Amino acid sequence: MRTSLWTRGFVRLLGVRVASQAGDGLFQAGLAWLVLLSPEAQRSSGRFVLVLAIVLLPFSVLAPFVSLVLDRWLRRSILVTAQAVRAGVVASVALVAWLSAERADWPVYVLVLVALGFARLLLACLSASVPHVVAQDRLVDANAVGPTLGATAHATGLGAGALLLALGAGSPVVLVASTLLTVTASLLARGFGRAALGPDAGSRPPRPGDVLRDLADALAHLWSRRRASAALLTFGALRVAYGGFTLLAFAATAGRGDDAEAAVAAAGVAAGFALGAVSTPWLAHRLGIGRWTVVAGAVGLTLLTAPALVGGGTVTAWFVQAFAFGLVHQVWKIRTDTVVQREVDEQYLGRVFVLYDVLNNITYVAGAALAALLVA
Repeated sequence: MRTSLWTRGFVRLLGVRVASQAGDGLFQAGLAWLVLLSPEAQRSSGRFVLVLAIVLLPFSVLAPFVSLVLDRWLRRSILVTAQAVRAGVVASVALVAWLSAERADWPVYVLVLVALGFARLLLACLSASVPHVVAQDRLVDANAVGPTLGATAHATGLGAGALLLALGAGSPVVLVASTLLTVTASLLARGFGRAALGPDAGSRPPRPGDVLRDLADALAHLWSRRRASAALLTFGALRVAYGGFTLLAFAATAGRGDDAEAAVAAAGVAAGFALGAVSTPWLAHRLGIGRWTVVAGAVGLTLLTAPALVGGGTVTAWFVQAFAFGLVHQVWKIRTDTVVQREVDEQYLGRVFVLYDVLNNITYVAGAALAALLVA
């Protein structure tokens, strides 16, 4: 990894990801006054699922059509321009928060959903760009390092925003800080060569008639790449289970108004993510990414069922089960990202990664909704 992963292009792409996701964390912290968009502030399972749907599904409906730009426009230009536009949207939310003394109306929610949608599109663009900055045999390493540092940056942004709010800074201040980081991400992306991140076919402005045809072509290509489609479907099934677990953990603590167990579960997921990120590059190169995925799944299943033998519902049980989900989720995501990048032809990669994100969102909400029906 020291000799062949840290290319100049990968380091710059990593900088774009870290700045972008840290800004996203600050943005979400700055929305603390928007109680509607804070799932943890809802004290019923039904409202929790409703908020998840409001936050995650609108972009999922539009994303397949928006995804064409990732394979028809230069991705470097998308990273530069979309970040700049997103910065303008976040700055607008900050201005509205300041002028309205942090009182929200429907235009604010529209702006917030637009900003969240841009964040999802940019993450897909970053994933589609990775094969252009690292060698094929280092994709596992890159997919372990990039999303993990991005998630860490997001959590850091959330924490920094919460600290600023606790020290008396208003939401507008936190949102302005988010805007500055988003502008930084745009400026970092400008350092790439014009066509450095693809697509290989160059920039091809889409016509209205291209939308459905290009989307159908991408789905047909994905179906013909059975390893990639199987990896996506398997990961989607895991997301259903993860969404269900999240709802059950929420429901178990919401009724008592005690967030301690929820915090323990969050810590367990974070610990599992960290172990999965650190162990996967090493074990994947020795066992093969397929075998390591199976082993991680077996370990996770064992950890999930073990608490039932010693008494479920305890704080320790929540931590162990959350750790199991975090570990398996991280390992399987690295494997899925890598398989998609290796199996899918470059001219379809942007569309497939957006469809991948849509699958993640829909299956997660579906899992939470199913679990809500069970506990209703």
